[in-house]
Amino acid sequence: MTGNNVKYPEQVTSTGSLQLDRLLMGLFPGDNVVWQVDSLDEYSYFAVLFAKQAVRSGYQLLCLLIQAIRVQSAISY
Repeated sequence: MTGNNVKYPEQVTSTGSLQLDRLLMGLFPGDNVVWQVDSLDEYSYFAVLFAKQAVRSGYQLLCLLIQAIRVQSAISY
């Protein structure tokens, strides 16, 4: 796939969301997508779409969830 004289890898996969695919121009091998959200509800919509698309495309799925604890800063602005 080419556009604007930029060459992209031949293998592009979908996020499962047409709108997100358009924004990211699909996912390329080696891409990392990191979400920073206040609740998992904000993330789960896209995660489920992506997981379903990955399985449909024949990929094995591995999900790693790291939950951080939010600490209030002692500095006030």
